Amino acid sequence: MLGVNRRRFAAIVAMALVVLSAAACTSDDGSDPTPSRTVTRTTPTAPTTTTRPSSSATPSPTVPTTGPNVRPGEKPPTESALAKTHTPPGATEFALFWFQALDWGYATTDTTLTTGRYLTPCSTCTDFVNDIDTARRRHQHFQGGRIALHGRKLVANDNRHPGSTVVDVYFDSAAVKTLDSTGRVVSRGGASRNLRWRLWLGWTADHWAVRDMRRVITK
Repeated sequence: MLGVNRRRFAAIVAMALVVLSAAACTSDDGSDPTPSRTVTRTTPTAPTTTTRPSSSATPSPTVPTTGPNVRPGEKPPTESALAKTHTPPGATEFALFWFQALDWGYATTDTTLTTGRYLTPCSTCTDFVNDIDTARRRHQHFQGGRIALHGRKLVANDNRHPGSTVVDVYFDSAAVKTLDSTGRVVSRGGASRNLRWRLWLGWTADHWAVRDMRRVITK
């Protein structure tokens, strides 16, 4: 995300979380995160969530099972039972699922799986989702840019968002192309390796939701 064109979502994180110019970053030395660009937006006074989809063990019928960037035999990710528990292990599993949901949106040009999984003040979450939705409205799709998750772990709360459970997620993202309806390449993004993203999670009634997300820059 940091230093990458906002439309090319996958080069940084695809569901990269990899090719979005809007992503903010933070350092692991305890300093305050610094956004990579200024975004003007109206923030509600109290966190709210988008409408939450069914928590069925199988994908909702509205979740696409195929798409232009889906690998042969690939199925939509599902939120595990553990990810739905208000526990530290549940938080780490949810963090993993969040990136899988973004990645699936990037594969299918559909953001249904992200619905209800983030709070509206999470501007980076909104940027990722909007980039995918914008591509869909323009009848564009992505090629490549899928992410490979390597791990996740709980980290100490830095009080950026008091009361949050904080999880770092590690992954790589492949090079990506954005194609229009005729197959013409309209943008490209390079591959990114050893990415580390930090999620601040909150428990809202009966499920986890992302309060904020930032790329961690190791100094």
